[in-house]
Amino acid sequence: MVDYSNIDIDTNDPGFDDLIIAATRSILSNYHSPIPAKVISFDSTTQRADVQPVFYVVDRETGNAVPMPIFRSLPVAYPKWSTGSIYWPLTVGSYVMVVPCDVDISTWMSNGNTNEAPATHRSCDWSDSVIFPGMLPDNAPLATAAVSTDGTVLEGKVYLGSSQATDYVALASLVKAELNKIRTAYNTHKHIETGGTTEAPSIADQISVIAEVKSTKVMAI
Repeated sequence: MVDYSNIDIDTNDPGFDDLIIAATRSILSNYHSPIPAKVISFDSTTQRADVQPVFYVVDRETGNAVPMPIFRSLPVAYPKWSTGSIYWPLTVGSYVMVVPCDVDISTWMSNGNTNEAPATHRSCDWSDSVIFPGMLPDNAPLATAAVSTDGTVLEGKVYLGSSQATDYVALASLVKAELNKIRTAYNTHKHIETGGTTEAPSIADQISVIAEVKSTKVMAI
């Protein structure tokens, strides 16, 4: 296998192989593949984010390692279908995967039409990238409480049906506890008889105020 790491055309007598490899590298430099990045800012209204790639590149003039430029206003690829969607906010500093598209997607992004030619002939340009949230390095995996071997875990506040949901979902254990209070009070209920008159239940037999049975993080409509 040829080692291309030391090929250099900045010499007085570059070989044919050097020229071919340099030309190939020049062409490939215009094409990009997925790269992890960190969120710099996020607009929940447009679902677009500014992201900073996590890798540095070597400046050809100085030879110094410099950060890649910030990619501005890239769309986040949230799961969406005709009857619903799944959304979560992107916090600053969270990781994402930036995936460039083969063609210019600007026209399709603006109007959603599928029968139009791309506006330009560019290919795999960073400006035609989409963001897939959730990328994590091995040294920052999900916390133990966020992982399960037998089911799906949604960590954080959850809205079911709509972000306008304001009614918390009731938890079975809390509902059962309150029903048990009513059952116990009913089974032990007694009236005090005074001169043949039925009095109201004693204070000890009355049901106390019903406690909250709602969850603290899941709301639904």
